[in-house]
Amino acid sequence: YLLGYFLAGLAIFARRVMRRDRPIQQTKLKVILWGLICGLAPFFAGMLLENLSPGASLPQWQYLAFSLLLVPLSFGMAILRYGALDRAFVVRASLIYGLLTILVLVAYFLIVLGLGQLLSGIFATDSFPVLILVVAASSLAILPLRRLVQGWIDRTFYPARRANRQAMADLADELTALVDEADVVSHLLVRLAHLYRPRTLVIFLADDGSETAFTARRLATTDQGDPVPVADPGLVLEGSSGLALILNRLRRPVFTEELEEIFFTGESDPESLALLTRLEAALLLPLISANRLLGFLAFGTKEDGSVYGQEDLANLRTIGNQTASLIESRQLYQAGLHRKLLENELEVARGIQARLLPPGPLSTDHFDICGRNDPCRGVGGDYFDYFELDDGRLAFAIADVSGKGIPAALLMSSLRVAFHQEARTEGDPRSITSSLNRTVATLVGDGRFICFFFGIWNPGTGVAEYCNAGMDPPVLFRNRAGIREQLRK
Repeated sequence: YLLGYFLAGLAIFARRVMRRDRPIQQTKLKVILWGLICGLAPFFAGMLLENLSPGASLPQWQYLAFSLLLVPLSFGMAILRYGALDRAFVVRASLIYGLLTILVLVAYFLIVLGLGQLLSGIFATDSFPVLILVVAASSLAILPLRRLVQGWIDRTFYPARRANRQAMADLADELTALVDEADVVSHLLVRLAHLYRPRTLVIFLADDGSETAFTARRLATTDQGDPVPVADPGLVLEGSSGLALILNRLRRPVFTEELEEIFFTGESDPESLALLTRLEAALLLPLISANRLLGFLAFGTKEDGSVYGQEDLANLRTIGNQTASLIESRQLYQAGLHRKLLENELEVARGIQARLLPPGPLSTDHFDICGRNDPCRGVGGDYFDYFELDDGRLAFAIADVSGKGIPAALLMSSLRVAFHQEARTEGDPRSITSSLNRTVATLVGDGRFICFFFGIWNPGTGVAEYCNAGMDPPVLFRNRAGIREQLRK
């Protein structure tokens, strides 16, 4: 049973080590894997021989157990030489579980040997029931006891750890109190730079909340020596790049050496490699919100030369998740404010445009004329107009600016001003429209145009003159004759 248990564990560990997506860990943990194999193989061989052939002995059997020394030696080499595990984390965990083991043993001997013997003497019974109770109580008390031990060790030996955790909690509270996205990003960069002292610190955020591209903001120093974040348009990462895809897939702090190894081994991505080289980053922290990559933080190496440990990774992962959700909520809030402001501006623009059209029906002894315009987007490029000329004739027009929305509305307002100036000059509709065309040509850009219909009706003679410049033909109704006529040219 023991042999099968160890072999199964060794096989599972070897499979985890040899995973293709973890080349850096593979290099580091191979030392441990070979130490386990070389250290346990002779010992297992002796156990197997003893089971198959009891009484048989191997040469130098008494020394086979020394091969087990290769196991802790391989662990020590992997930790100290290759950095497979964080040394501070290993020491701290060893202190916690070592002290916890001592406390459990002391409690066991005191209760079982002391209380058990006492109860056995009083009630003349076996101490076995007491042992069962102690085991059951230990299984319930071990977790809160570990927390007490961990808290005591952190307070006594690792005050900086508690201070860092408190600083990250304070940072989360400070970010929550900020409303503007730019303030959140600025405060985040400044505080992280103060806490971790990286040589470089850059944040990449998705443009306009999308995932098509990520642009950078980095810390700069003012003349007074204060760090401030500034945009770096030269650093841009496409959302389809290998680096963005890997960060979105892993969703955890990733060391740059691991990413470089991936890109160099079959998943070559020149753009991502060039960016990593330019950033000089040691650690990348993805910002994940709503199951998508919102951006990432790139930390350079620490100024004191120390590495980012397990505690740093845990704290950064927590603050990264909180910050991603916070930035996204602030983006949505800013977008809502912008949309509300735009709606207010459109409402004002709609009122202004409505005043550019005739304010109401125009009635004289000879005619009654009226019109109505309902733009589909609040404002638009549709236009109509009518007014009396100085000699009593009626000038009327219908126009349609290409496009919709605000650009079309701006052209429409310019057309109205130019039209009123031209229509009040002496001339027939054709000459006035030709002159207006030259004015309009200076206003519209390439690919834009205005369809226009202009007419002048003389109530004294009953004659209407008009010019159609690309407009859908208006329809003339002759009520008495029951005739419809399209005014094409």
